[in-house]
Amino acid sequence: MKKIKISSILISWYIALIFYGFAPEVILASEFLSGDDISVSRDEQIKDDLYIFGNYSEVRGTVEGDLTAFCYDLSSNGNVDGNANIFAYNIDYIGKINRSARLFAYKIRLNGPVNGNLLAFAKEIRLGAKSYIGQDLTYSAENMKMDGIIIGNVDGASAKTVISGKIDGDINIETDQLIITSTAVIAGDLFYKSANEAVIDEGVIINGEITWQELGIDTEPDITISNNDSLVFNIIMFFATLLTGFVLILLFRNHINRSVEQLATNFWHTFAIGCLSFIGLTFGAIIPAVMIIGIPVSMMMLTLGFILFYIGKIYVAITLARYLFGLINKNSKLSIGIEFIIGLIILSVLFELPTIGWVIYIVTFLLGTGAAINGCIAIGRSSKVVSQIPTT
Repeated sequence: MKKIKISSILISWYIALIFYGFAPEVILASEFLSGDDISVSRDEQIKDDLYIFGNYSEVRGTVEGDLTAFCYDLSSNGNVDGNANIFAYNIDYIGKINRSARLFAYKIRLNGPVNGNLLAFAKEIRLGAKSYIGQDLTYSAENMKMDGIIIGNVDGASAKTVISGKIDGDINIETDQLIITSTAVIAGDLFYKSANEAVIDEGVIINGEITWQELGIDTEPDITISNNDSLVFNIIMFFATLLTGFVLILLFRNHINRSVEQLATNFWHTFAIGCLSFIGLTFGAIIPAVMIIGIPVSMMMLTLGFILFYIGKIYVAITLARYLFGLINKNSKLSIGIEFIIGLIILSVLFELPTIGWVIYIVTFLLGTGAAINGCIAIGRSSKVVSQIPTT
């Protein structure tokens, strides 16, 4: 029975993104689409890799290379000749993917063919009756429903799993509730970990062995499962930051540019502002909390601190990527969106380093906080200078 390690897949995905990020000739030759509403019409043909950064996106045409999308909502009934790498809140894909697909979202609905592997992370995943996975399926979800055809093995974890389709390979899953309906056909072995025995309807065809590993209250903790849970949480936080960053880039590009400029040109001043802000927010949250009347103020300060803590990585990520790319190629410049992706990937890897990862995280928070505040100050000064210019 083949066991797929999700952590290895993620690391490979990190390395691939970093490689493409530092290959200017590859990135600059691709086609980029950004905006609030993006549409690739049915008759349109993209003769290269396509990168989409937007809010609502629809792909109905043909992409001859890879499709990479960062959106709130993406729907597609088009064709992708290469791989599909999609990060969104909602994915509704009924088109064709000739190679592999990596889908990260809150909700995924796939009802078309994927000729390669499928890697999917979401709260809810639905593989429709017309879905086809040409190789292996690896997933993590709260609710998982498989109605289509899967040629390879299935490896994943979910709270509830419903299997109604045809699976030619082996199944190795962990789930609280497993339901196999009468239309299901499983050619390989079925191995599942669960506190409850699977509900298998009459008429189900399972050619291999069925193995149930019961997970009870007294079961010793499974270190592998704990690591997978942590990994899934890190993935969710990564893409939540990614989506937040692109929203801020679209809405507040001027502020982000000014903040990054301050971080690059006034590093120590920005770091000092971040440290002072942290001290101010800490005392601003603790001291009012002593008095009942000051609790709302304390909550407001904590909320502000959390927001700065969360978005601070965005400014540092862009600055880091811009600096590193400048060392490699001073005559070319990436778009701010690509800089953000590269920088966030690098930071995410650095955060996972033992011991020093926490130090890097704290320094990133302080620098990001200082950059956000300095960016506001810089914009305020510019506006003041403009308003003082006499009109003739």
